[in-house]
Amino acid sequence: MTKKYFQSIIGFALLLLVVGTTASIADNDSAVLEDQLQECSLYVPNAFTPGNGDPANDLFELKSNCAHTEYLLRIFDRYGKQVFISKDIKNSWNGTYEGNNLKSGVYVWQAKVSLQRPDGEITVVRKKGTVVLIR
Repeated sequence: MTKKYFQSIIGFALLLLVVGTTASIADNDSAVLEDQLQECSLYVPNAFTPGNGDPANDLFELKSNCAHTEYLLRIFDRYGKQVFISKDIKNSWNGTYEGNNLKSGVYVWQAKVSLQRPDGEITVVRKKGTVVLIR
């Protein structure tokens, strides 16, 4: 394998590693190239306990370590009926539908969030999953 070909492979691998992580590589002169990029994460809990007498985990809410520019959260019951929708990340679900407490059980959620890194790059995150409501 030629030296030039090897450097091309390393350069390509670096490009793949740099996206949302810390990457470093040494060249022939032992100089180190580092690129610190903040990775945006979206945290989604898998259970919550509204109205159980303590203030912990009373809301189903999505959290991120980056700013958001767009947000959509939808929650459905086991029959596919939409029981919650929000376009504001500060508007979390409290386990109710039309003012009434919903039963304990598994609910399906879908989220679309545009996250903005400190360098200004925006990443659209689409996730779906389930959450357990425990009363």
